Amino acid sequence: MSKKIEQKMWQLIIKWNKPGNIKEDKQLLKVITQHMKNKTSGKLLDAGCGLGNNLNLIKNANLEQLELFGIDVNPDLVENATRNGYHAKISDLRHIQYPDETFDIVIASHVIEHFGYPDITNVLHELFRVTKPGGIVIIKSLLFCKTFYNDIDHVRPYYPETLGNYFCAAQQQQVGNIKAYEIYRWYQTYPPFFSTFRFSDMLKMYIWKYTRLYPSDRCNYGVVYKK
Repeated sequence: MSKKIEQKMWQLIIKWNKPGNIKEDKQLLKVITQHMKNKTSGKLLDAGCGLGNNLNLIKNANLEQLELFGIDVNPDLVENATRNGYHAKISDLRHIQYPDETFDIVIASHVIEHFGYPDITNVLHELFRVTKPGGIVIIKSLLFCKTFYNDIDHVRPYYPETLGNYFCAAQQQQVGNIKAYEIYRWYQTYPPFFSTFRFSDMLKMYIWKYTRLYPSDRCNYGVVYKK
């Protein structure tokens, strides 16, 4: 296969995964825009902001009424967020360094899978603790798939039903003492094949993108809770 065709395939893959282009980014903006409708101001926290992709996405969506904050345990990532004009600080999600009921919107994007039990219960408590009554918490995470453990620090997947049970299942060792309920959920699917070293997989991805001839499984999800 010619180098020119292979480069074209990679350009298409990069385009599909460009921030704002993939389904979960569009869903995230949809939820935030709807929540901020008719509101003149608000504060948003990206808990585990990483490289700042979510903050950049929201900033570029012209949601000017939102004041954007980020926290991360990595000092370099916090410095990067600060340099890009966001309110950022070093903070562990198990002990978020903000007072109760500070934010209108809290995002935890692909971070909960990095925690085991019982740390995950502390993370959930903190996410909702810093959220205002009537505010929303948006959690995006992975379902179990063949690439889940490609990240060395992935501990385990948490399904939306698992998170929901934390707030209502009395038989568990720990039950959330903050009242919240799910208002929206979405899933994202990916092709069941992908290898950065095989052109045949890239070609199948291209076919799957436009025809869905190949079966695919749910890979990511987003769930929105209202406090």
